[in-house]
Amino acid sequence: MDLTTKGDLVLAALRKIGIASNATLTDAEPQSLEDGVNELELMMAEWREAPAAGIDIGYQFANDGEAVLDSDAHGLHTAHISAVYHNLALRIAPDYAIEPLLKVVTTARYGKALLVKSAVLNKAKKGYPARMPVGSGNRAATYNGHYYFHREDKDDAENLATPG
Repeated sequence: MDLTTKGDLVLAALRKIGIASNATLTDAEPQSLEDGVNELELMMAEWREAPAAGIDIGYQFANDGEAVLDSDAHGLHTAHISAVYHNLALRIAPDYAIEPLLKVVTTARYGKALLVKSAVLNKAKKGYPARMPVGSGNRAATYNGHYYFHREDKDDAENLATPG
């Protein structure tokens, strides 16, 4: 299954909760696709702006003032797709008065946990801020008058602007 658009993610989520199926030739209604794509956009915005998690996985949001289309590319890395459409399935299931299977719930929970860990690791790789003390155990640095951690400007966590 080639999941390259936002509509593909919604269809995958609808399949996980049994609304759409290729086996039984059950197609999703256009309104279901539109609602699902809007819910996907809202979910990804919540994940990105959440203060605790701040999951930014490269999702391509619709431009301001433009409607979200199911044919828009999502921009997600292949490793993140499953977590996104399983969590989307959990969010849209109540709209159809369906309780998702335990496997879908578990996969969604595990996938989101991995995304949170990935987001935290990406933030940790930014480097130390220039105001971070070197620590009392680092005596060689303090003898030389270096009391704060200094790196090149590109590795400074307070200088996150990308050159360009």
